[in-house]
Amino acid sequence: MKVTPAQDSFFHNKLPIDSDEAILGVYRHHPIAYIIPLLIALFVIAVIVGLALALTNVPTDGTAIIDPTYRSYIVMGVGIFSLLVLVFTYIPVWTKMQDQLVLTNESLIQILQTSLFSDKISQLGLQNFADVTVRTGFWGNLLGFGHITVETPGEQDNFEYGYLPNANEAARQITEAHEIFVAALEAGRLHPETLAGPGSSWTTAQTPNAPAPIVVDPVEYQKFLEYQRQNNQNPPTPQQ
Repeated sequence: MKVTPAQDSFFHNKLPIDSDEAILGVYRHHPIAYIIPLLIALFVIAVIVGLALALTNVPTDGTAIIDPTYRSYIVMGVGIFSLLVLVFTYIPVWTKMQDQLVLTNESLIQILQTSLFSDKISQLGLQNFADVTVRTGFWGNLLGFGHITVETPGEQDNFEYGYLPNANEAARQITEAHEIFVAALEAGRLHPETLAGPGSSWTTAQTPNAPAPIVVDPVEYQKFLEYQRQNNQNPPTPQQ
């Protein structure tokens, strides 16, 4: 997902990232993650309305299951129940709509809306994960979404993000950002204290001549991804 200037400013203010840290991509759930709960809610409402109509309907012989004089109360009750179903369905849908996965040139950040008024932000440095895997089932292959797992070494919890559109493409972008970061770190263009966050024991006084941190231009990064795609689609012919 391309990051707009407004989004870039918003995430730099909200997330624990440096001002010179470039945001390479922002990922959200596939629309199917929101549609399924709404369809279930509409199905429940349709069943309740149909049942209420059947109970209050007056047959040709004039004998109804429920006295027709109570029909207005039943209609009112069904209306209130339907409204409550929609409200209690929309709340979890709205919270899921706030979930995001943010990729920068230094870290991967997961934003989870845990309730209406609170969220959870988890950050993983690009040097601190081992692998990225994608799982897609029948509906995932049909509709174009998958479940991504960023595996971390040690006892740290893995990053899990489901209903991700174009999950394979997102996994490839995350992997390439990781490879670029590790290559820069090994080449000496990054130094450990440039990765230090609040409360870190690293200080600039320890290495006064440390090189400046690498800055990845999002536009150039997208060009790099396109170049990689072209190479994957048209591999060079081996020389005889």
